Amino acid sequence: MFHFAQANGNPQCYPNYPFRPDGSKRPPAGAEDWPHISTCKQASLSARGWGPAMPVYYNVRNCPNTSGRGEGGTEIRVSYNLFYEKDGFRGSSNSHDYDWERVIVIWRKYGLYLYKDEILLSNHKGYKRIAGWESIPQTVDAGNWFEISGKNKDHAKVYVGWCKHAMFFEKRTKDSTIVACLGDTEMRSDDWYFVADQSKSILLLANDWGNAWSQPDRVYDSLCSQ
Repeated sequence: MFHFAQANGNPQCYPNYPFRPDGSKRPPAGAEDWPHISTCKQASLSARGWGPAMPVYYNVRNCPNTSGRGEGGTEIRVSYNLFYEKDGFRGSSNSHDYDWERVIVIWRKYGLYLYKDEILLSNHKGYKRIAGWESIPQTVDAGNWFEISGKNKDHAKVYVGWCKHAMFFEKRTKDSTIVACLGDTEMRSDDWYFVADQSKSILLLANDWGNAWSQPDRVYDSLCSQ
């Protein structure tokens, strides 16, 4: 369950389709000075709550299980990828065209069945990870989306950073400065929320997404080594 924020009177960039209706690649959104956000897709400040429809692209790989967790020699890794038209602001926030971010969920066998066993959140060219689904700070089940601090439920709650789109397991609303964008203090909240739709499928492989480090083909190629 993805959560998105507004800060300084501006909703953050919201995930969009990387291709336009005619099939051409969507151009990047124009860079702006902090704290202005207006050139990318955004949710409406007057309609907070469930966010507008957005695509969630996924990859699936069967990988060797070298974790020491679960049973058997293989595990299944699923990455859920979000596309943004730009990243950050001009100047010290290291802005660039395009941005791909992702959640990776790892399934491992225990007894006769596969279970969600580990989660990785993309975070400034690295990951935040938790092994043991029961250890995730906040999870929810369908139909009870607003439960607080639920444990071992179906869906992990993920908070997306306001300016660089790093992902976190918890809210942080204390600091919305440009310096905070670059680390764990990045502003994130739950002004809007969205649950991945199983009807969306991955369409993207061989395209040049500029300085977007985690474009889908790179994520797929490295999925087993994260």
